Amino acid sequence: MKDAKEKKIKIVIIKSTSGRPDWIANVVEGTLTEMVEQFSYTLEIGASYDKKVNRNPKSGVSLVNALNKAAKARAVNTNPSTYYSLVK
Repeated sequence: MKDAKEKKIKIVIIKSTSGRPDWIANVVEGTLTEMVEQFSYTLEIGASYDKKVNRNPKSGVSLVNALNKAAKARAVNTNPSTYYSLVK
């Protein structure tokens, strides 16, 4: 079995304070397997709202896409407050 390449996932959370958006960025690092395991709850909740959310992504890009789709599915009628992107 070959080693999984280290992937960095950048999580950007938007919070509104007194009418102004405050941006808080948090970087999480680990292998793809570790990241899928770490974000499994988010993927599961997103899949409960939208069956198209991939709960077992095979690459960093597909993981980020699944996380963003899960966040959007959870937000239903509003914009999601959490966005994910890969750090290169």
